[in-house]
Amino acid sequence: MARYPTVPIPQYPLSITQRHRNIITTFDGGTEQRRRKSVFPVYDVALTYNALSVADEDILWAFYREMNGAYQEFYFFTIFNESHEGLYVGIGDGATTIFDIPGVISGPAAVYVDGAPGSYSLLIGGGSEGSDRVEFTTPPAENAILSCDIVGTHRIKCRFAEDELTKELFTYQLYRTGIKLKGLKG
Repeated sequence: MARYPTVPIPQYPLSITQRHRNIITTFDGGTEQRRRKSVFPVYDVALTYNALSVADEDILWAFYREMNGAYQEFYFFTIFNESHEGLYVGIGDGATTIFDIPGVISGPAAVYVDGAPGSYSLLIGGGSEGSDRVEFTTPPAENAILSCDIVGTHRIKCRFAEDELTKELFTYQLYRTGIKLKGLKG
C-alpha cells in the first residue's frame, strides 16, 4: 500500500479527528438508545501547508493523481512522536504470530490480546510501509482482538476525501482549508 509523502512536511498542529461508528436513536420521551458498531475509531486528517515551492506542490499533486483521487487507500504517518492508546492491531486466527503495529515505536509500548497483556516481542521495522511489528510467543486465539498502546508515530489508513479536484483547487486547499484525508478501518 502507498504511503503519503513525507516531504513536504504539513503545518503543525495536524487536525486529526476520531470518528466513532455509533448508532443513536432518540425516542419521543427524550431517552436515547445507543449502540456501538465498532470498538476502534477511524481517524480523519486535515493537512495544511505553509509556503511551498512549485516542486513540493507537484509532489503532492502527483500523489493525489497516483491515488486516483479518493479511489485508492494509503497510509499517513503522523509527523511527531506522541502517545497513542487503544490502537487496533488485528484479529487473531490461531496460527499467525506476527502482526503489524499501526505505527513506528519510539518509546514505551504495550500489546494486548482481548484487553489483557500478551506475551510478545517487538520487531523494529519490516511492517507495511515501514511500520513496526509484534511477534507473539504463541499465536493469539481465533477471533482474539489485538490492540496496543505506543509512543511514536501513528499509521493511519485513509484515502483522499475529495474525488474531483482541479490542480488550482487542490493548491488552494493546501494553504487555506487543508487537504482532507478520510480514515478507513484497518
